[in-house]
Amino acid sequence: MNDPRVEKKKLIRYFNRYLDIIPTVHQSSDVYKPGLIYYSLSGLSILYDNDGDYKNFVQEFKKNGSSTTIKSLFKIFDNKNDQNAIAGFIPTLTVLDTKPSNLNLSATFFSLLSLCILQEIDFLKDSDKYKIKNFVSKCQDLENTGGFVSYLDILGNPNNRLSGSQVDSIDLRFCYIAVSILYICGCKTILDYKKWIDTDKLLNFIFMDCYCKNTGGFGNGVEPHAGYTSCALGTLKLLGVKLPTTEMKNDTLSWLVHRQLTILANDSELKTDSEWYDSIDCGGFQGRENKFADTCYCFWCLNSLELLGDEMEKGSFMSLVDLKAVESYLLDVTQNKLLGGFAKNNANDPDLYHSFLGLAALALISGKFDSVLCVPKVCLK
Repeated sequence: MNDPRVEKKKLIRYFNRYLDIIPTVHQSSDVYKPGLIYYSLSGLSILYDNDGDYKNFVQEFKKNGSSTTIKSLFKIFDNKNDQNAIAGFIPTLTVLDTKPSNLNLSATFFSLLSLCILQEIDFLKDSDKYKIKNFVSKCQDLENTGGFVSYLDILGNPNNRLSGSQVDSIDLRFCYIAVSILYICGCKTILDYKKWIDTDKLLNFIFMDCYCKNTGGFGNGVEPHAGYTSCALGTLKLLGVKLPTTEMKNDTLSWLVHRQLTILANDSELKTDSEWYDSIDCGGFQGRENKFADTCYCFWCLNSLELLGDEMEKGSFMSLVDLKAVESYLLDVTQNKLLGGFAKNNANDPDLYHSFLGLAALALISGKFDSVLCVPKVCLK
C-alpha cells in the first residue's frame, strides 16, 4: 500500500483494536469471532504487503499466542449413530453446550483462512481435514436444490443422522464457502470434489436457479447481486468450470461494469433531486440496480470482474471500469481519516467489514489480492 492517501498507521491501529478488545459498539458480534479475526488479520496482511513486513507481523502475532483463540474453536464429533466423524469450527466459545449442530460452514471457512494467513494450516492433521470434508458434504441439499446450508441438525432425521439444517437458507454464499473449504483441505480437481459433494447438482443450482437470464449476474432470486455474483464465479473458478455460453459471460460483464456510478454521477442531464442520486458516489459501485454506492460493492464488483478473466486472456476485466475513480471514492470519500478504517459510505462510521473490503478492493487493483480465496497474495507464497 504505497498510496500516500492510505492512512496506514491508523488502519493498523484500527484492525489491532479488534484483535485485542472488541469495541463496545461491536461486542454483540463476539458470538461470531472467526469472522472478526479473519477480517482483522486479512486487513493487516494487506497493509504489511511486502514479504519481510508480513513475516514479522505473523511472528509477532504468534508470539502473543493469539492464534490459540482460532484453534480453540476447532471441534471433532464422532456421532455413534453415524459412520463418519465430522469436524469444523464453531462460531464462539460462549455457548458451553457444544453439539455437532454448532459447527458452522462460515466459521470453518474464516478460521481456515486465518490459519492460512498465520501460516499455521499444518495445525490440522490429514485426518482432521477428512472430517472437515465430511462435515461439508452433509451440508449439501441433495434432495432438492443441490445448494448448501451452513449448519447441521438432527431433527426429523431417521436414527438421528446428521444432515443439513431444514430451516437454514440455501444460499450461494454457502456454496462458495463449502467449495473453498474443500479446496483448502486438499481438493484440487473436479474428481476430488466429486468424492465429497454432488458437483452436477451444485452446478445446476448455480446456473438454473441463481443465474439471472435477462440481465446477467447471479442472485438468490430474479435480481442479480454483486456479492452473490462473486460467490458464484468464485465457486466455478475453484471447480475449474467456465460459464457455459459467451452470452452469459458478456451479459454478466456488462451488468458488472454498469454498477459503477462514475458516468451517471457526471451526467449533466441527470436530475440532481432524484432520490437515487448522490454526487458523492462518483467512482463507487452499487451492489444492485437503483442503489447508492457502497464500499463493499467496490470489492464485490471488482472481484467478480477479476474472476471472469481467463488465463488465456491478457490483462484483467477490471480495466473495463475507471479504477482511478474507484480509488478516489474509497480513499477520499469512505476512508475515515480521523479514526482509521472505511465506512459503508461517507455518512456512516467505519466498521470492520467495510474496512477490510475497502482495503481488499485497493489490493485487487494493485494486483496483490487473491480473488479466488479472498486473501492477500503474500499469504499464499
